[in-house]
Amino acid sequence: SESEAPIRYYLNQYGNTTRMVNIDIGGGTTDISIADQKNVLFTTSFRFASNVLFEDSYAKASRFNGIVDSFKGNIYEMLQNNDTLKELKEIFESIDNSGKPANLASFLFGINDTSLAKDVNLANIDFTTILQNDEKFKVVFLIFYGAIIYQVAQIIKAKDIKEPRHISFSGNGSKIITILTQDIQGRNSILSEFTKAIFEVVLE
Repeated sequence: SESEAPIRYYLNQYGNTTRMVNIDIGGGTTDISIADQKNVLFTTSFRFASNVLFEDSYAKASRFNGIVDSFKGNIYEMLQNNDTLKELKEIFESIDNSGKPANLASFLFGINDTSLAKDVNLANIDFTTILQNDEKFKVVFLIFYGAIIYQVAQIIKAKDIKEPRHISFSGNGSKIITILTQDIQGRNSILSEFTKAIFEVVLE
């Protein structure tokens, strides 16, 4: 399981880590590892991950996605008007022409991590920042996150495992979490309270 390596790292790196769940969100699957003390108790995987946000699994030939289509035009225009980003513009065109919006979304999330964009003001082409400031689609990401946490809570209940003290995230799909709140480390963050509430309901 891809979620097992990160959880073993945390367990070895931080001695006070107990009752931990690592959620590795990929494109096609989400992998879960549950550990207590230094022991990995259970790993599993389910086919619900970041691609469900950016493609229609019931219509494989669909070239359209509401989230990507709403912002890709402005981002492409920014790339087109900056000679420094010419290579990124060409990659954008190639992926967009392939008709796979999930792949284009992955590219848009990664723009600010490329060396080609290191000397450019990314405020207008950073997909994560754009979505953080957008209110129209935020509920979609909230439902997506809530569905994953609900599934994890159900697994813990079914396996009769104690509720986790720590939850960590890995995988490219976990970048989506930062869209909901930038305060994911805060003890009293809204996201932490939301997560706790789901566990409390499921685990009674």
